[in-house]
Amino acid sequence: MRCLTRLATTMLVLVGSCLAALAQAADETPKARAMLVLDASGSMWGQINGTPKIVIARQTIANLVGTLDPAISLGLSAYGHRREGDCNDIETLRPVGSASPEAIVSAVNSLNPKGKTPLSESVRRAAQELNFSRAPATVILVSDGLENCAADPCAVAAELEAQGIDFTAHVIGFDLKDEEQQALRCVAENTGGMFLSASDAGSLASALGTVVAATSQTATAVAAPPPPAEEGIEFEAFYSEGGEKVDIDLTWEIFEPAENEDLSPLRIDFAFDDNPKFDLEPGQYLVRATVGGVTGEAIVQIEPDTEDVDLVLDAGIVTFGVTRTEGGELIGNGVNWIIYAVDPDDETKRSRVANAYEGQPVFTLKAGAYVATARIDAAAAEARFTVAPGERKTVTLRLASGVVGLRAVLAEGGDPLVGDLSWSVREAEPDADGVRKEIARSSDSRAEIELPVGQYLVTVSRITMQSELPVVVEADQRTDYTAVLNAGILTTRIVSGFPLWRVYATDADGNRTFSTTGSGVSPNFTVPAGTYTVEAVDGTIVVSTEVTIQAGEMKTVELAFEQ
Repeated sequence: MRCLTRLATTMLVLVGSCLAALAQAADETPKARAMLVLDASGSMWGQINGTPKIVIARQTIANLVGTLDPAISLGLSAYGHRREGDCNDIETLRPVGSASPEAIVSAVNSLNPKGKTPLSESVRRAAQELNFSRAPATVILVSDGLENCAADPCAVAAELEAQGIDFTAHVIGFDLKDEEQQALRCVAENTGGMFLSASDAGSLASALGTVVAATSQTATAVAAPPPPAEEGIEFEAFYSEGGEKVDIDLTWEIFEPAENEDLSPLRIDFAFDDNPKFDLEPGQYLVRATVGGVTGEAIVQIEPDTEDVDLVLDAGIVTFGVTRTEGGELIGNGVNWIIYAVDPDDETKRSRVANAYEGQPVFTLKAGAYVATARIDAAAAEARFTVAPGERKTVTLRLASGVVGLRAVLAEGGDPLVGDLSWSVREAEPDADGVRKEIARSSDSRAEIELPVGQYLVTVSRITMQSELPVVVEADQRTDYTAVLNAGILTTRIVSGFPLWRVYATDADGNRTFSTTGSGVSPNFTVPAGTYTVEAVDGTIVVSTEVTIQAGEMKTVELAFEQ
């Protein structure tokens, strides 16, 4: 099993030989389920030997997926590729299933690194995609940076290991410093996985050899469980005493009652079946059944004439939904849900028990008190609810929000700008210190941001150019705004050399005010309409010219150093 699940570990690097070995093994071993979590944060534009790391990823994956066996259940997710500064920017690009080479290549090629590194939550969501609490699962994290979203990857890995049937996380530290490697090594170590470090093509190839060797040795260690015995004791689980039978996504585990040296029960059998049969000798056993995030267990005495065993989970099923207005239409997707269990002795204490990133998730929850939170961008809502044994209920939250569409143009009536845009949404009214609190950010050229009903001030930045516009958000409405920058794009060129560029705004009296700076052979600057002095500086040599640019205009200025 792990031979296949580790397949995704090497997709980012030079892993052709591993894929060939794994595809060959797929004919002889059970179908494997693995999720590759790919770092697409802003740092992936960093270069190795002159090539951006994201380009290495694209090229490597494009070259390799053609050899991927279609029987392998492989998923692909990425983080940090859609929004700057958003710790919820995590997306499943390819659901777990038979991999399509074209789909994988297209998904990876579409990645545009720009955001943060929520690797802990990414690993958690990948594990959930794999139904890690009900089946063996492997997550392969490829990261060139450390967690920067206020989470503890070591603790998350340990939590997933404890909750999983046979959960493993492998980590490839891509171009990491020594101290950074140590900070991520725990993710692999806490789950029995491998940590591999890669800094260039040669070390990536070496990492590949290590993975292939380890994979060959453990290929049969996590083989799929045997099918339920035709004859044996029948096991059934129920949501409540005398209530509805659990008939979906059940995992059963049978343990010997005796404890081994580390005080953990010894598992002797398991099955993924709603109504399995186990062939057990008379004696006492620990029986455990899991559905969703709920686990029920009991000590069971098996007698010679025992024919069936019933296990009560004391759980209910809750369907969640969220609207923008009271009685409004349910939002179909893109909602970040987190469900917290509430401590019955202290309602201020919460522990996260489930989460999802979809419109209307369904969770099986243990009987008790809970708080559900739903968030889209800056709009959020929460509700307290309870679950009784055997209960089926719907919990609907209301965001009281709308959507703001944002785009920017150089001049009135111009084409929307693409690239190098940054949007900041702030409260309309400043606080006592005169500061407007930022509540949302986006780096999309055509931003769409969910905001609570109200008034806001939006700042759009392009390089060093900024413009502001007020926006109003109405309940369950989409409102589009265009920011008119009243600016032009000034491109500078030098005949020879690699100068430092300085741009000064120049008034009618010839007075200059520093505007912006840059470097290179031909940088461009977005500047407000007006007159400017452009300087090219090489040490003590300075050449300059004056240029006037109109709103919406794109103008090129060429300078040369005297020979």
